Amino acid sequence: MDGFELAPFGAVAAVQPRSFAAVNDIAAEWSETSSRAKLARLCAAAIGLCWDRDDAPQGPPRYNLAVADPIAYGGVVLDWCYQKKVPLNQVYQVGSDLVLQLAAIIPNEAEVKGAEDFTDPDPDESIE
Repeated sequence: MDGFELAPFGAVAAVQPRSFAAVNDIAAEWSETSSRAKLARLCAAAIGLCWDRDDAPQGPPRYNLAVADPIAYGGVVLDWCYQKKVPLNQVYQVGSDLVLQLAAIIPNEAEVKGAEDFTDPDPDESIE
């Protein structure tokens, strides 16, 4: 994942979330018809999910995977960003870039079909 710049933190390393379910939660909520309020929360949620806590442990609160509510989580991270004086335009810009990177992780139909069609080679053809 590409790192990002976020005032007042400067350069922040980004990591792919360990949980595919968390990635799917964000992607499932993203829509072109979503309100700006919802989009702001999803952008903030993406920032929180991708924050490399090994590199910068003072990051935003963690996502509760059991709750599976990226909108509520995004509200918590958005409040955290406000308290840290992160400009809202950066939340939108950085978060939307991260959402696109997260969406690219989700296998598309062709990739799933290709995996379904995979077969092991004949035992006679294998090399030992």
